[in-house]
Amino acid sequence: MLDMKTSSCGIDFITSYEGGFRANIYDAQNPSRVYVAGEEGDWTIGFGHKLTEEELSNGTYDNGITEETAKSLLASDLSWFEQGVNVNFEGSDISQNEFDALVSLGYNIGRSRLVRSQIFADSENNVSDELTILSDFRQFTKGGGNYMEGLDKRRYDEAELYLYGDYQRNNDLTLDNPCNNQ
Repeated sequence: MLDMKTSSCGIDFITSYEGGFRANIYDAQNPSRVYVAGEEGDWTIGFGHKLTEEELSNGTYDNGITEETAKSLLASDLSWFEQGVNVNFEGSDISQNEFDALVSLGYNIGRSRLVRSQIFADSENNVSDELTILSDFRQFTKGGGNYMEGLDKRRYDEAELYLYGDYQRNNDLTLDNPCNNQ
């Protein structure tokens, strides 16, 4: 069992892909959509915190949140994904950048999908082949059943992070970027 936490560079990577801080509730599938209580949506706030039914029904965040509250929600959310990797990982130790990449993917696709994914299995088995790792990450490029270029770019950057420790969000869709070990 591992005992790791997301690094500060990993947190910055994740928050950049979550669109940065948003004080008010928004629909993650349509960020310009205004929140109306009771309407269906992928309601989100802060740095990508998915609102629970209880938070929505209680109106917990109807008046928005501060950046400090958003950071607290993010830390709590990340701990769920960190625990998922730490508890379920059955391989040898992994590097900080590999851990950060797995947590980023989990934050985006969900904990149960992460721990059942091929990238998780390949991580446990120390697979490090670029094409295999890229293919593993690219299994998650669809939203609502449709290919999404933004998700594909995120998956490439997560693969670069996993393979090389490249924490930059450069959307270059290549794997020839040398490790910058930030």
